[in-house]
Amino acid sequence: MRNGPAPASKASLKFRMKTKVPLNGQARAEHGQRSESQRLLQTKVEGNQFDVNSQEFKSSVSRATLLASKNGLINYDELPLPWRINIYIRTGYRFTHSIFSTALSPLCLSNELVNIWTHLIPVFLILRYPLHLNPPFETFRDGGLGRQTDAFVAITYCATAALSLVCSTAWHTFRCSSRLRVMAAFVCVDIMSVSLILTAFNILVIHTLFYARSRLREIYIFSSLLWCLAGVVLPWTNLFRPVEIAPLVVHAAKNWPLSRGWNRVIFFCGLGGQGQVIPALHSAYVNGWAYTSAIYVHAIPVVLPIFLGSLLYGSKFPERVWPGRFDYIGCSHNMWHVATAISALAGCWGMLGMFEVAWGRSA
Repeated sequence: MRNGPAPASKASLKFRMKTKVPLNGQARAEHGQRSESQRLLQTKVEGNQFDVNSQEFKSSVSRATLLASKNGLINYDELPLPWRINIYIRTGYRFTHSIFSTALSPLCLSNELVNIWTHLIPVFLILRYPLHLNPPFETFRDGGLGRQTDAFVAITYCATAALSLVCSTAWHTFRCSSRLRVMAAFVCVDIMSVSLILTAFNILVIHTLFYARSRLREIYIFSSLLWCLAGVVLPWTNLFRPVEIAPLVVHAAKNWPLSRGWNRVIFFCGLGGQGQVIPALHSAYVNGWAYTSAIYVHAIPVVLPIFLGSLLYGSKFPERVWPGRFDYIGCSHNMWHVATAISALAGCWGMLGMFEVAWGRSA
């Protein structure tokens, strides 16, 4: 005699498997969002592989150009493979053949409009500093190194910050160019400009941390310049870019175990580590924690927005959760641009405080 409930028949089991629990309105919406995200992930560009010489690739470029000329803007799925960068931004893409039309496209509504102008407007604010408007350049009084050296470091940072934002603006303007080499060149320029602005800030911090220690200052600045040189060259190679469009091909990199994304992450972490973390620890040892922390009080407003913005940028939030809803404004790249603009402006406004700490040390 058996204990417990009788086993279900095959017919009842089959019925239970086919039966679906009805969903209320909110559950259906959430289920639809999950299904859309899963579909987008499944349709992601397979391995980012494409043959620029194939007839299929050339036809896809011609088709996208024709659609854009008729409709003005096209969707993600209508873009040729190399132009598909963020799968969660579904609409609002420009695709232009003429260089003149591409250069004028920032004046038109698109999903790049916010990215372009959030970096172009701060350029004019940054240029106020070296143009002697805010703050007055006379504030660089004679310190241990004299006004000229301090002014050179300060103006180099301002100029590099402005140049970096201009390069970013250029990339987001020309990423819609149907000419693959043009698009690829501008993304290299954008990545290269990141190395320039990070190096300029590293030098600013190193210059004030080791203001009274010339030998250490020279060693760390020379190390930063070497990293910067690598950061200028690597974006043009297949270590950072797909081999199909990389102007410089490093054959040894073809068997490199890491992806291009990880190559960039490791490089920029190294650039920040050798220019910020290691000098800070060294300065705390030779100069004391009080002096080092006094310098970094003015550096935190520069570093913190970059850190928070990079978290959003890397997570692709919120467009990953709600694909297509933040195509024109509010996506992770928009917030990343706002964060980097705040960081660049904070560096220009905060460097005087860093110099005043250094001047007080050398007085």
